[in-house]
Amino acid sequence: MSNNNNNSIINTPNGYCIRKAIESDCNCIAQLIRNLAEYEKEPQEAKLTGEDLLRDGFGETKLFECLIVEIEQTKEIIGFALYFNIYSTWKGRSLHLEDFYIEPEHRSKGLGKALFGKVVEQASILNCARLCWAVLDWNQSAIDFYERNFGQLLRDWVPCRMNREAINSFLTRSQINQ
Repeated sequence: MSNNNNNSIINTPNGYCIRKAIESDCNCIAQLIRNLAEYEKEPQEAKLTGEDLLRDGFGETKLFECLIVEIEQTKEIIGFALYFNIYSTWKGRSLHLEDFYIEPEHRSKGLGKALFGKVVEQASILNCARLCWAVLDWNQSAIDFYERNFGQLLRDWVPCRMNREAINSFLTRSQINQ
């Protein structure tokens, strides 16, 4: 999944930079994920730890890539974009942007657009047919951002998922019915 074209540091206006996450960033990224979950009104759902991110993003089997935004002078991490490869049976190679977050006090400075642009650039470098993501229907500022930046809202599609409990219940029920 790794691509060396994404290792460079990108300086942004106002003393920020965007760079590829490194192992020592994992605890900060985990905290930003918790902050995002709070913003999305589901703080109880953010269970991931820095150790989980370290294992899954930097271990033997690398499951995701992550870019971070940091303040150049203090090196404080104030945003991230976490993404990974997916495959479309219709279009082929694609990228999924799982989460994209800038701390509220650092918004409206062009950082979101710069960070999103780096993910879009990565999709291009990887020759992806699609870049996919989800946005909460009540998050109008995010919807407006994506629409301004060529995002297409798929109003005919309904996202689906199973949590761990549902997966286990399905498998238990399937074993009983065999």
